[in-house]
Amino acid sequence: MPGDLENAAKQAGELWDKLNLENKEPEVIAKAVIKEWSDSDHASEASIYCFTKMLQLVLGPSGKKAQFQNFVHTFGPIEKPNSDENVILDRLEKEFFDNSKKNIHSWFHGNSDQDSKKMVKDTKKHGSYLIRMGEDAGYLTLYRLSKKDDKMMLATSRLTNTGDGWKCQEKKKIFESIAAYQEARGPSQGEQARLITVVPRKEAPTAGANKNGNPYTARMPEEKA
Repeated sequence: MPGDLENAAKQAGELWDKLNLENKEPEVIAKAVIKEWSDSDHASEASIYCFTKMLQLVLGPSGKKAQFQNFVHTFGPIEKPNSDENVILDRLEKEFFDNSKKNIHSWFHGNSDQDSKKMVKDTKKHGSYLIRMGEDAGYLTLYRLSKKDDKMMLATSRLTNTGDGWKCQEKKKIFESIAAYQEARGPSQGEQARLITVVPRKEAPTAGANKNGNPYTARMPEEKA
């Protein structure tokens, strides 16, 4: 599967060049890419929103080719083996969309320039955690605060994309989803719980609207009556 993900990243780079997306806004990038990857008339509003917001959180206000390739490597593959069916849009929606809040799960901080380690440490609570992009392609980084010998210690773990799940560096096990990993380390584990309280990301201010009048923070489309 690592080879498939590397190939997906290569395809993403070729698509980026084809569509001339360098330095374009995430909203523009999302619209162009979804048109290539999926029938946008049949893509759900949630999946379109989720993909757009994830690009905003990872690429920032303007996208770079290497960033997009890393994005695809980390959340791919684009298609199922021996199939033309696109899977990355569905995967992002299933894994990262919080339907109750109509937003990306607050534990995901993307490529925030906020000091993620400090945000976790400042809670001073055992089990506080957040997840963000890794320094290299293909994995996410998790920061959590853990109490050991009456001292609070910052722990770091890596969740590596296997294409059909996430391999936890700490547990040396592959979980089918981030939710499954959170459950295995969450409050239901009693004294063994390590992921208890989410450290929520700070949303970008809506004052910084782009030229189309859309704020940097994407908004979920209004539900139709």
